[in-house]
Amino acid sequence: MKIISLALLLFVSLTSFSQTTFYSTNGNNRLTTLEFKKTIRETKALWQQNINQEITVFANTTKTEKKKDSIIHFVNLDIQIPGPLNEYVDKKLPEIPLITIDGKEFSLDALKGKPTLINFWFTRCAPCIDEIPILNDMHDNYKDEFNFVAITYESTQNIHDFLGKQPYNFKHIVNATDFIEKLNLENFPTNLFLDKNGIVKFTDYGIPYIQQPGKEAHIGNGKEFIAKLKQLK
Repeated sequence: MKIISLALLLFVSLTSFSQTTFYSTNGNNRLTTLEFKKTIRETKALWQQNINQEITVFANTTKTEKKKDSIIHFVNLDIQIPGPLNEYVDKKLPEIPLITIDGKEFSLDALKGKPTLINFWFTRCAPCIDEIPILNDMHDNYKDEFNFVAITYESTQNIHDFLGKQPYNFKHIVNATDFIEKLNLENFPTNLFLDKNGIVKFTDYGIPYIQQPGKEAHIGNGKEFIAKLKQLK
């Protein structure tokens, strides 16, 4: 009888302390480890089918909740598309003289101390223009925590004229043709995420568009960008 009691006690103890790991990709769903791995595979397959290019899908954990019987990892799925700027990940950008819209010299070293979002754009780029209101919201809500810089090859006058019609609250670097050519940058918008030491940690294209059945695609809210910046604090 004592042996049975001891075995039962051991079973109850193990059951009480066992925890199941779940993953949440939207804040509401709960995926088992196998389901989560399947979601990553399906996401990769879908993107590669759409762009006909090899990509990498990786998960960034934004927070973890531990309960008595479960652990829930809240994650964002990030898409890494191979491109010229990937060679700069975990490195500093090349030091090339840059000029602000106010005609002042600017060094990337001035960005050290806080994580930085650098947006490469130009005024006739429709996706670039679409994401400006979202980028403005990011700047206004997080300007004390992060640096926000916009870089273009266009002239000072062109950007002044544009800003007179469309506010864009980032620090503006203009006439940056040499810098952009050095990076072999051909896709716009492109966004870089630097850590507080000025090291490139993430590269991305524009803020993803959201497509809902029966509705016109619209720009997302940029939460993926803020999540990346917060990881770099």
